[in-house]
Amino acid sequence: MDNWKKYRQSMDLAVCAGILLCVLIQIIRTGNLPGLYLDAINPDYIAVQMLFPREHQIHWMVARPWLCQVYHGCLTAVFAFLSILLTGTTSILQHHIVNGITASVCIIILYKFLVSKIIGVNRFLAAAVSFMMATMPSLLTITFTQYYIELPETLCILLSLAFYYKWVENSEKQNDLFFSFFTAGIAFYGYFNFLFFLPALLIGTGYHCWKEKKPLFLTVLHGMTGYFMGCGLYFIGYTQMWLAVTHRDLAGQKRMLLLFAILYYLNLFVFSRLTRCSRWEKPGTIKLICLAGLIESPIVAFWIYKVLPVFGRYSSSLNIAGDAGGIGQRMFHIQKDMTAILSGRDGEALIYKDQVTRWTNLWWIFILVLTIVLLIFEFRTKEKSPRKSLWKSMVGILILYVIGCFAFATRMQTQHFVPILFLFGIILALQLKEFIYYLGNCRMKSLAVSVLLLFFISLNLVNSNKIIDEIQATGGRGAFTDQINEISYEALENHLQNRNQVYLFKDWGFLFGFNYLTKNQVMCATDLNTEFLSQYVEQGYDLVACYWKEEDTPLYEEFFEECQENVSEGKWKIERETRYQRDGEIAFYVMSMIME
Repeated sequence: MDNWKKYRQSMDLAVCAGILLCVLIQIIRTGNLPGLYLDAINPDYIAVQMLFPREHQIHWMVARPWLCQVYHGCLTAVFAFLSILLTGTTSILQHHIVNGITASVCIIILYKFLVSKIIGVNRFLAAAVSFMMATMPSLLTITFTQYYIELPETLCILLSLAFYYKWVENSEKQNDLFFSFFTAGIAFYGYFNFLFFLPALLIGTGYHCWKEKKPLFLTVLHGMTGYFMGCGLYFIGYTQMWLAVTHRDLAGQKRMLLLFAILYYLNLFVFSRLTRCSRWEKPGTIKLICLAGLIESPIVAFWIYKVLPVFGRYSSSLNIAGDAGGIGQRMFHIQKDMTAILSGRDGEALIYKDQVTRWTNLWWIFILVLTIVLLIFEFRTKEKSPRKSLWKSMVGILILYVIGCFAFATRMQTQHFVPILFLFGIILALQLKEFIYYLGNCRMKSLAVSVLLLFFISLNLVNSNKIIDEIQATGGRGAFTDQINEISYEALENHLQNRNQVYLFKDWGFLFGFNYLTKNQVMCATDLNTEFLSQYVEQGYDLVACYWKEEDTPLYEEFFEECQENVSEGKWKIERETRYQRDGEIAFYVMSMIME
């Protein structure tokens, strides 16, 4: 038995190391490519602003450092902060490696979940599915594009799933349930769409309580205290937004915010202790909790009354709910985005405006076919497979997530379905386990499944290699052009040579990648504010404007003339430059106002 345990541990270690290497080798091959489009580094750029602060540098945050927007926090900035703190520098490759490690950990958690005692997938089958996930072209493009913002949150959701099933295996371990809800709450803090996993968690918890005759109210409340602890930075951020509007005294704002944070988490800690299973047998526990809730309800109502108008002011311009649309239109939108992330289609289009991969839809279409086959097997077979509902449970999570997406369907995009990619991987493994069971004593069943997964892995490797070759050939096109990187390196070199510059990024797409690669050392601006920028011109700063469209050239010429008129002395010249992609197409335009 000891030898078998050591064998399993050795295999698990080898699989985890293999997954990490498989992902990182592909990423390292691309080097410092492609370019860093704005969304691909937002909010990671906040890390360089925290580590290398600069006065008057622009940032887009509604509640620094808690919230980037009213519907998502700054979870990815934590990963960037740690990597920059460790290395002392920034680079495209470093940023991609951080994302790649996060993706690898997601797959490793997926593997450990599959081979856990309660799930019981054969280790060789779980390893094959995990390597299929690690070689997916979609996973590669996720690490390069704006979809990366979903990876840390997906990691949290997979942890939540693992903790939940540990609790199902032993319901006396209340900490597992608490951490399941806690990690799901962190995921929600990372991005709003992860809230759509909460209904599945609540329904699953309620069903298990009914099945095991556990107190539903206390169990769910215990879990929800963990959830509100996990997403608590939302409420701290919203409170800071309210205080910033209503209280001018900065020191007073900080004291009140600190008091709110302490009371918030202290309150949740007390509720988590009250709702633990050790309290279930004590009379009056529910009455005490209800009394505490009743006492606190006026405070909660006051907070909502004060914060809601400020929240509305920030969110009204964002069109969070999206455009109006019928059920059919919303369903089509969800289907389009979901299949785009499963196939990697949109990721490729973002990076180099094309799709070079082939047959990337096969694997998820196979899952749909296998679903029908398993339902037929189950209908015709009297003897039921043990734990036959596991893959159905995962499909149930998928359905509940899609239902949650309906309200925001026209506003959501492909990146909001990144966690579904990993959920499909779990479904595939559980379905193959079920399929093998129904095949009974068929000698060829293991060989057939092995050949199938080997085919998918080989296809993935071929397609991933095509993506890498295309990125190396083009350097990235459009908003992902590597010319964004080049101009950032040039600006940093000029700064090191004591040449003062202010870069103007009125157009969407340049700012955050530039800010990250220059380590926040070069001044940036997004508004053509003559009065503000003339102060820098007066001090001898050059102005450098980057823009996408040639027809905007007269706008910058006029602006530079206005700046020169506001300067008391000095002679300036205007220089124009066109930056080209590797394929010869125009990337963007640069206009500079330089002191002679």
